[in-house]
Amino acid sequence: MSSPAKPPPPRSSPPLQNEEAQRPSPSLPPPVPVASTSALPPSSPPPVADELDKEYPPDAIVTYRHLLSPQSLTPSNPLRVIGHCDVDAAYAQFEGVRLGLDKTVPIAVQQWQGLIAINYPARAFGITRHMNVSLSSLTISPFPHFFSPAESYLVCQIMEARKRCPELIACHVATLKDGEDEPKYHENPQITTHKVSLEPYRKESQKIIKIFQRCVPEGEIEKASIDEAYLDLSLPIRNLLLTRYPHLSILPPNSPLGLDTPLPPAPKLDWESSEWGIPPSPISPPPKDPSSDSEEGGGGREGNGWSDVALWLGGEVMERVRGEVEKELGYTTSAGISHNKILAKVCSAYKKPRAQTVLRTSAVSRFLRPMAFQKIRFLGGKLGDAIANEYGAATVGDLLSVSLEEMQRKFGEESLWVYNILRGIDHSEVKEKSLAKSMLASKNMRPPLTALEQGQPWLRVLCVELVGRLKEARGETSDGETGEQGSGVWPKTLVLSWREADLHHNNAGSSNKSKQLPFPFHRPLSPDGPILKIATRLLGEILASNSSLKPGTKPIRIINLALGFTGLERGEEGQRGIEGFLRSGASTSAKVGKRKEVELDEERNAVAGSSTPSTSSSSKKLKNDRPRPSSDDNDDDEEVSISDATWTCPDCSKILPIPSHSELDRVKGEHQDWHIAKALQEETVGSVASSSSSGSKREGIGKKSTTTLNKKKKSNAKENVGGLGGWLLKK
Repeated sequence: MSSPAKPPPPRSSPPLQNEEAQRPSPSLPPPVPVASTSALPPSSPPPVADELDKEYPPDAIVTYRHLLSPQSLTPSNPLRVIGHCDVDAAYAQFEGVRLGLDKTVPIAVQQWQGLIAINYPARAFGITRHMNVSLSSLTISPFPHFFSPAESYLVCQIMEARKRCPELIACHVATLKDGEDEPKYHENPQITTHKVSLEPYRKESQKIIKIFQRCVPEGEIEKASIDEAYLDLSLPIRNLLLTRYPHLSILPPNSPLGLDTPLPPAPKLDWESSEWGIPPSPISPPPKDPSSDSEEGGGGREGNGWSDVALWLGGEVMERVRGEVEKELGYTTSAGISHNKILAKVCSAYKKPRAQTVLRTSAVSRFLRPMAFQKIRFLGGKLGDAIANEYGAATVGDLLSVSLEEMQRKFGEESLWVYNILRGIDHSEVKEKSLAKSMLASKNMRPPLTALEQGQPWLRVLCVELVGRLKEARGETSDGETGEQGSGVWPKTLVLSWREADLHHNNAGSSNKSKQLPFPFHRPLSPDGPILKIATRLLGEILASNSSLKPGTKPIRIINLALGFTGLERGEEGQRGIEGFLRSGASTSAKVGKRKEVELDEERNAVAGSSTPSTSSSSKKLKNDRPRPSSDDNDDDEEVSISDATWTCPDCSKILPIPSHSELDRVKGEHQDWHIAKALQEETVGSVASSSSSGSKREGIGKKSTTTLNKKKKSNAKENVGGLGGWLLKK
């Protein structure tokens, strides 16, 4: 049996072509030592130069405008530098660091009896996530009746893995069970009592992103998944170019083309002996244009221009970033650096693990043409299969002879992006992920749920996970305080989704169905609070028919249960002000405890409208960033007319404009929040009054305001209003 392969020792960064260039100088500091790389994988023979190489565009001529004009920092700028960084066998590394294991120890991450991640030492034994194992070759009998054939196959994986590597450390992912407030690493989790949680991995991912942001504060960071991210290094590299080559910061006098004058010749870089680069495609450079000096601007197929220098510097920056991740967290990474996201992504996996690759324009043809085109992002799945079947193609090179007109005739005008991707052209931007519009926690039910009593423990488990993620988005600390970054984040709706088993099989089910209710703002945020009450109510409505089945009627059997938030948004300034007022009031007023009791009594007395199951139209609504108001999901009719596009408050008689029907609930909710905040403020003022007569007067105001609010809530019991004091449940 072979032993696990040890990681390769660190090697130095790509050398420059001559010794003089390697000495420190103001214009070209010595390269940063490389944290790692491994030997290049066996490569196919260099392709013979042919007409298809001309399908790939050459480097553009770099001008002073590209370097000096802020408006030129666009996706088409030849000095654009994009990095893609991927954590090597992320889940396995996370577990290895958590357990303090040596990097040479073979590790597999286990989810129930299946493998979801294998580190590189374990792969040396031939262990993979998709081993070809037949059930007949192993003795696992009998399988539980609720395991599908696919799940039974997963049971075989871990057994086969241990046969191949007895020293394998199998770490089960963290799980949640009823009664716990956070995921834990249980010794023997059971699929019937525990729920898988990837929260520990998400937290490690956030640590890595923060290192990226700290190391390249001028760059843009886009988190692509839990273990990978894109980094737009264009602006940092532009500044680095001007620092290392200060003569580029001044436009030469008497430049005939002004800012469109090509840059002077770039320094020569020894890509052939570097560990970063890929040899260029074997094609002669195009004839020089007599009207311009392509060598000065870095144009042409041969490269070695300023766009290549920018990528070289991008390689240095990326190595520093990767070194910081490994130094602080102990995680090795692999990276790709190129001029766009697609190329950076495909080349980041070229020399895994613990390495990086720089893909310059002159090498794109040689790199892409022999590649299986379905390995490129977005070209797999059904689209890739359709293209492969239509043209009998397997590699990128097989598709280069297909004209744009032919591709658009077969697959529509939008196939232009496919045509471009095959040629290494991609103008998509690196954008920081905005606030997620939804969150979801789900659990496959084994055996299927048929009664509310069965589902209640699982509902709390889902609530714990969902509340934890919402607190993280809000930036809340353990004492409930909200950080500045997440302040005001709140979902509009709580959605309960489920999938039912068919009549004959427990594990084959219908399409997803869902029910939803508005989610009221409240503090503190707890898994045992309104979220659990709303979820319990919705599940009770779903399974209500099972308690009174007619003869011949099949019961509802839920095989998947999911709880989610939709419509997450940062609240308006007014809402955040109310939230801040509540926090400050809690610390300064002695009446807060009593006030909370009054608010809870109001919640218990409020009447909640009934919810309705989603139809095909409501399923589309769930995908909308701004769902329609909850009144549209209520069986009760609205009592307030909006024919005049205004709404009159019954308490203060203020007339408020209604921009549209969809804005009615928002306007009413925000105005009601104002009334509540005003009443609470008056109570707070009354609690600190020194004079007894003044205190009595303030107390009367507070009682009057509270009475007014109670009357308002009773009169508007059928209205689904959002915000503080919004939709509340029956106790």
